[in-house]
Amino acid sequence: MAKTRLLFVCTGNTDRSPTAEILFDQHEHYTARSCGIAPLAHIPVSDELLEWAAYVICMEEPHRFVLLNRYPAAQDKPFYVLDIPDLYQKDEPELVEKLKGKLREVAGVEV
Repeated sequence: MAKTRLLFVCTGNTDRSPTAEILFDQHEHYTARSCGIAPLAHIPVSDELLEWAAYVICMEEPHRFVLLNRYPAAQDKPFYVLDIPDLYQKDEPELVEKLKGKLREVAGVEV
């Protein structure tokens, strides 16, 4: 059975979205990638990444806004917005717990 493809999006792809991606390493039901909307993001968003994704999960509402306004491949994708501000460092335990809770609450995804 194919795994569900999740694309996590934040601003610079340095802390929040890569942490979320790592949570799905070796997951039984999901596979994940991450990217950022900033021009100098570690992994910048692209139409190819958006086409790959079954679901797009943004850390904040402005990320969803940018994707829907700049990327044609985002138009038909289901979106979730976790409302996690850019206050955390990569892999910080508080960020990991917040991601797990928000993913369960907002997207119905269990890590």
